[in-house]
Amino acid sequence: MRLKNSLKNSSIVLICFFITFLCSFISRTVFLNILGAEYNGLSSLCYNILNMLSIAELGIGSAIICHLYKPVAENNSVLIQLLMNFYKKSYRVIAIIVTAGSIICLPILPHIVGKNDLPVNIHIVFMLYALSSISSYLFTYNRSIIVANQKNYIITLCDLGSKILVTIVQIIILYTTKNFYLYLIVQIIFVIFNNVIISCIVYRRYSYLKNKVNDRLPLNILLDIKKTVKGLLFHKLAGFIVLGTDNILISKFCGLIMVGLYSNYYMIIVNINQIIGQILNSVTASIGNLLVTSEKKDALIVYKKMSFLQYMVGAIVSICIFNGSKPFISMWIGEDYLLANSVLFIILLNTYIQNNRRVMNSFKEAAGIFHEDRFIPIIESIINLIASILLGMKFGLAGIFMGTIISTMIVYLYTYPFIVYKPLFEKNIWNYYKEVITHLILYLICFACSYLLCQALQVNSLLLQLIINIIVCMGTCFGIYYVVFRNTMEFQFYVDLLKKGFNKVFIRKKALE
Repeated sequence: MRLKNSLKNSSIVLICFFITFLCSFISRTVFLNILGAEYNGLSSLCYNILNMLSIAELGIGSAIICHLYKPVAENNSVLIQLLMNFYKKSYRVIAIIVTAGSIICLPILPHIVGKNDLPVNIHIVFMLYALSSISSYLFTYNRSIIVANQKNYIITLCDLGSKILVTIVQIIILYTTKNFYLYLIVQIIFVIFNNVIISCIVYRRYSYLKNKVNDRLPLNILLDIKKTVKGLLFHKLAGFIVLGTDNILISKFCGLIMVGLYSNYYMIIVNINQIIGQILNSVTASIGNLLVTSEKKDALIVYKKMSFLQYMVGAIVSICIFNGSKPFISMWIGEDYLLANSVLFIILLNTYIQNNRRVMNSFKEAAGIFHEDRFIPIIESIINLIASILLGMKFGLAGIFMGTIISTMIVYLYTYPFIVYKPLFEKNIWNYYKEVITHLILYLICFACSYLLCQALQVNSLLLQLIINIIVCMGTCFGIYYVVFRNTMEFQFYVDLLKKGFNKVFIRKKALE
């Protein structure tokens, strides 16, 4: 059942991703053509600041979902109700805190944005973005019960429908009015609409949530949630500093225009990363179920299968973006929007490294490991901030991401092997180090081979060059991974999975004939 739910969630995510990416691509194209790169930079900066304020969430969502796995597996509806009620009250408080934080940010906003020629009030723009964020907190708690029941595809489909509708309406507004305020108001309306729809689905599928429960959450669970949240506070704070300050630092050291240039690449990277993240998130609930119902050796087998897929997909994605972005962006919005290859390499190396945290984080979250390493994120964030500022002053955009890469090493060298890998799987940490180093070397080999082949196969057509580069990168990566891993359990698992999929399609086709 776990595999079935994971495959169903992942396959729907794949389909929805392509539609979502198309919507984002069309929306960004219209946005740039009508409003320009500086508006784009302001938009990215506002999102970045609001990500900082999202620290107020304190990881309560992850803590609640972690505690939902067991009562969901045991069909304990009373405990589920108590957890959901606690979640709802918590998020109302969070919405108030984020509102207050947004208002506090208003006086310092001009200093972060810097000089600009935008004919809009940046305070109004920021508050409209803030309202979009705040409105999501009032309903988002309902998503947790769907996640805990391994039905992520419901959320994915609702988000997709909302994305399509808001894209259409926003494009119409940009073409007819060019009004940035109205563009943002529509976004707020659709955030509320989407979350209301998901809430209706939740109450229809899990009608017992409508019942009133007068009991309080058991003290042991409440104390455990508080303990987990304390640990997550450090993770949230550090997560923002490590991954969320990029646009603020870019704006400060490189200017709002550079934020706009980077955001075009970021759109491509983040949309592709979202599919990887959603696929892995779609199996996190299955991992939670696995950890409470199975032995450690079973968890290790699942980890090996997932981590292999993560490393291979992460390498292919990063390498394809590097070699495909130049013809794609040149064809899409022009060569003036291109970044230097050296800068892009550092950005994508950072992307590859951050993506490779996903599987271990999924196991870490599913196991509720937040308190044990609560001080590590603080160390990571301090290293990141210092390194990014110093290197950013010297190397600009590339230096900011170098700082992120350097700070991330503490997680790979200490947190994952000692706090997650060894306790969960009861295996020697050198197995983990060997795994990480092997895949990093393979990534660099794939990167070098793909780049050299793409450079050797140059054509005049940008579209044809894009297609050639993607095919070459995918073929090279698959070929190298096949040579190295063809006899491993993990590789054979996915080969068998593909064979079963093809056989089902073939048998169904024969039956229809």
